Amino acid sequence: MQLMYLYIDGYSNFQKAEFNFSQDLYLHFNANENVIEISDTYSCLPEHFWGDNINNLSVIVGNNGAGKTSLMQYLISIFLEAHEGVVADGQGIMIFGEGNKLYGYRNRYWEGPPPSMSSKSELIRSVQWLERADVESVLGKTKLIYLTNALSVRDTKRNLWYNGNRFAPLYDCSIGNLMASNIEKDMNKNLRRSPMGDSETEAYFFYEQYKQIKFVFDRRQHQICAELKKDKIPVPVPKILYLSLLMGNQLSTVWDDVELDFDQGGEVEKRVFQNLYPQVEYEEDPYIFLWKQLCRCAIWCAVRSAIRCMSGAEKVQFEENLWKADSIFKEDIGGYCEIFKRIWQIIVQVKANKRGYANKRKKIRNGNWEILRGCYNYYIEFLNYINPEIIIEHFKIDTEEWDILKQHPEIEMITFTVNTDDADWFMEFLQKYRYICNPDYFLDFHWGLSSGENSLLSLFASFYYIFNADYTNEKHGGYKILNKFAQQSSRSEQFEQLEQSRVVQCNSVIMLIDEADLTYHPEWQRVFIALLTAFIPKIYPPQCCQDIQIVLSTHSPILLSDVPQQNVIYLKYDPEKHFTVVDDSSHLGTFGQNIHLLFKESFFLKEGTIGLFAQRKMSELVRNLKEIEGEIEPEKNKTEEDEYERSKAEQNRKKQGESSEKSLEYRLEHECRPYAELIAEPIIRRKVSMWIETLEQRLSRRNKINQVQKMTDAELERELVRLQKELNRRKHD
Repeated sequence: MQLMYLYIDGYSNFQKAEFNFSQDLYLHFNANENVIEISDTYSCLPEHFWGDNINNLSVIVGNNGAGKTSLMQYLISIFLEAHEGVVADGQGIMIFGEGNKLYGYRNRYWEGPPPSMSSKSELIRSVQWLERADVESVLGKTKLIYLTNALSVRDTKRNLWYNGNRFAPLYDCSIGNLMASNIEKDMNKNLRRSPMGDSETEAYFFYEQYKQIKFVFDRRQHQICAELKKDKIPVPVPKILYLSLLMGNQLSTVWDDVELDFDQGGEVEKRVFQNLYPQVEYEEDPYIFLWKQLCRCAIWCAVRSAIRCMSGAEKVQFEENLWKADSIFKEDIGGYCEIFKRIWQIIVQVKANKRGYANKRKKIRNGNWEILRGCYNYYIEFLNYINPEIIIEHFKIDTEEWDILKQHPEIEMITFTVNTDDADWFMEFLQKYRYICNPDYFLDFHWGLSSGENSLLSLFASFYYIFNADYTNEKHGGYKILNKFAQQSSRSEQFEQLEQSRVVQCNSVIMLIDEADLTYHPEWQRVFIALLTAFIPKIYPPQCCQDIQIVLSTHSPILLSDVPQQNVIYLKYDPEKHFTVVDDSSHLGTFGQNIHLLFKESFFLKEGTIGLFAQRKMSELVRNLKEIEGEIEPEKNKTEEDEYERSKAEQNRKKQGESSEKSLEYRLEHECRPYAELIAEPIIRRKVSMWIETLEQRLSRRNKINQVQKMTDAELERELVRLQKELNRRKHD
């Protein structure tokens, strides 16, 4: 199944706008006769042009405000409406094709009867209009994937009524949706400090890290990327993952609403861990140190989560009990698990006490506490799992990093690494960590990649994350893209109902990638389509997905050098009609075209190929040179406009006490020539430099003439004698 055609009327800047996405067919809506005319294009690309199972790739380009993003938003809206979503604005038609059949859907605001379809195509044998009841049976095997690096309010608001997870017909990977939805995936999300605020941002970045890790540590995906890199496809293939451990106990973040009698960030730390933390801790083995810090951070994570479930009175009581229990931590009590159990016992005692205020907020805290109680075994499991032997075997600490930390303990952060081929153990470690770290993450992950490489890795990870969560390192099943259809329900009930819903395995994918060039260096833009079309058939092979269609939008003409002309949709905003049209005028050929020529094409750069700042400076330089030229030979170049400018300039110079000749020489040498030398374009720089040299010669001659005219008769006589002597000398020589 692939998208063939989209019609939009009365949405955003679009009025009766038509978009063809097929390389085989051309569709046109004849509004006067209410008929959609279908014909063959006869400009088909070679078979498997884009890859084994990529049937087509289209690029949408246009200037700012032309409607590239709006087009994709409307396509998403009408697609979701067809799947019983919110009604799409305006009037719209989308048409899909599969084999020799076409399926059309018109949105609920469509006025009048459905258009008839008149086919002159040799490829189409049947056409059918879909009612909403038919959509699931026809489009149910199609997954729409939406990706964008631009943060949009529309994407965030869509999350309020649609759960665009990987099992939904729309897999929504937009930043706006992910920021709103990732917070809901937190296993202990209710323990967060507040339901809004920075929690969404924090959850988004940590889930992006987790998706990247899951992708990179999958052996098959790592092998695919390595093979592509051997074929000179510049995919990021990290070999090392960097982990940074934030060692501060961060208790100040949870004590802020009560006044206590001592410094909890320092005294509690020393009292609880004084037996296991001698003063020479930084002089011991770095791996032993790392093991202790991981255990310590896990315990403080549990403490912070518990304190967030307490009222102000309960916090005071907990602080008092912890202080009184100081003696139990001084003896050898069996390591970190025992320390955790004793602290947890104090926490349970506090929560068992009914001190505090019985109000709605207290009930919420108690509800969160019940959730946290269920995590007790996870903390025990994590503390038992890690030990010095495991730390030494799987992690590596850089000697230089360790020396810096010993010299500057105030840094309170230690960085260590793990190899990406150590997949089985690290994924098990990561899973245990994730069960205890919410809502306070104490590990940070990064790859040491550039921002462009990191963006590509996030893109790949989003493609990969569509697979079942248990599909890590081929332990469970194979590649399957699934749609789950639940009964109509409220937003809050969708996730629970999906577990009992009908599951359909998808055989086709339509990818919408908005602002595809965003965040990428020009070189990454140049290779983006080659990289995309090489990678996607590998991660979604034919046995997983038979048909893949890609629709990109971009501001950059760089991407067009890889796209045939017939696959480019040009959008142009008409300021007179106040709506966007598809620009069907003749454009420069795109596929294999010189990228410099694509940049110069007037569709992208109407005002030229020079930056506006430089353009203004160069225009100012030309005006100055013309003004100087006019002042040197005023009668020859005299115009009313020039005369006005010269008069104005002369008045300014008189106010400054400068003579005209001195001012002209100064301006040529100190104002004009430096600008000329900055110009990088060689022809323009040479022409401007020659112009300056010519003016300097004219100015020199004029100065000599003026000097002669100012001489007295006696001075002229003496000068004439001098010149005659010089002439006689030259004759004798």
